[in-house]
Amino acid sequence: MKQLMLRSIALSALVASAAIAQPMLLGAGPTAIKLVSNVPSQPSEVFKDASELAFEVATTEFDRTPYRVAETFVGTITVPIGARVGLAGDAAGTMPFSIDNFLFFEIGEHRFLIGFTEPVFYQGQLIEQIGPAAFTFEPGSIDLTPYFDLGEPTSIRVLALDYGAVGHVSDLFLVVGADVAATRELELIFVGADPPYEEIGEVALLYPFRVMLRYDEPPEDAPTMVRVVYPATGETLVLEVAPTGDPSTFISEPAVPTS
Repeated sequence: MKQLMLRSIALSALVASAAIAQPMLLGAGPTAIKLVSNVPSQPSEVFKDASELAFEVATTEFDRTPYRVAETFVGTITVPIGARVGLAGDAAGTMPFSIDNFLFFEIGEHRFLIGFTEPVFYQGQLIEQIGPAAFTFEPGSIDLTPYFDLGEPTSIRVLALDYGAVGHVSDLFLVVGADVAATRELELIFVGADPPYEEIGEVALLYPFRVMLRYDEPPEDAPTMVRVVYPATGETLVLEVAPTGDPSTFISEPAVPTS
């Protein structure tokens, strides 16, 4: 058994308090807060009693005043320094999420949209749209880290809005993970076949909490299990790595703490 040192970060706890739930403390591992609950696709007429008059959509085909398709999330979140914040359709950060038409975020003083929409105004001001114009998004594909004051309580409000034809939103989670560009040593201990370390071209932590092994050349004998130990806390993650479409690259599924 051999050892390889990698730069990463030990997770801090994340604290969340929301208007729809009692304050809760989330521990190490992938930490997630549910922002929106799934609402199946339905005709827009179903939602029109929940109009949001502070918004206006610059459309000539559908309704200019959008309406909520799910309960609004309002809360205060403290994201640890050195963490990365993204969105996913499940708490593990592995499933995509979807919205028809758009999500409105207010994080501290920042306001922006995610989804597929024509220009949207809030209280008379044009709101920035981030990410691609789409109905479905891959987990972790939109980085929300820059919008949070890391280490400080930050207010957050999230609305799922529709403005015509049909409306829908999937489960939506805010997922906090370790930053790949991190500052604390992480020890990777390979269990099983020892890889030829001189041929390793890259080892990296991927969001959220996966390990990728990339070799300069396809290995003849690659590891099947990896035990990840955070020296600061002693927390252990056990990951099974599997080959990908690239014969030089092996990647694990997201792991959960085992000790």
